[in-house]
Order: sequence, then C-alpha cells, then structure tokens
Amino acid sequence: MNRFFYVYDKALMKYLRYEHDFEFITTGLHTVSHDQFWQFENVPELHEAVRQFSKQ
Repeated sequence: MNRFFYVYDKALMKYLRYEHDFEFITTGLHTVSHDQFWQFENVPELHEAVRQFSKQ
C-alpha cells in the first residue's frame, strides 16, 4: 500500500478535513495540469470516509 493518498477534488478534501477531521500533510500543484492536490496519510479509515463520500 502506498504511504500517501492524493486528492484532487476540493469537495472531497473538505469532506475529509471538516467532516472526518483528517488533516492533509501538504498541498501542491500537479506539474503538468497545474491542478491543486492535497496529500493525506494513506490509512484504512481514510478509505472508508472516501467510500462514504462516493455514496452521496
């Protein structure tokens, strides 16, 4: 399993941050697309929150 999980969706980032209290490690811009991303620690609880977000 990868150590980090990258999020490019601002709504998902807000959901993880404010609804589930996950703090991102850093943010940056993709080198080609210049889209903003947020880097989270890759843990099982994060994946469960992403599944819940996907069901909305």
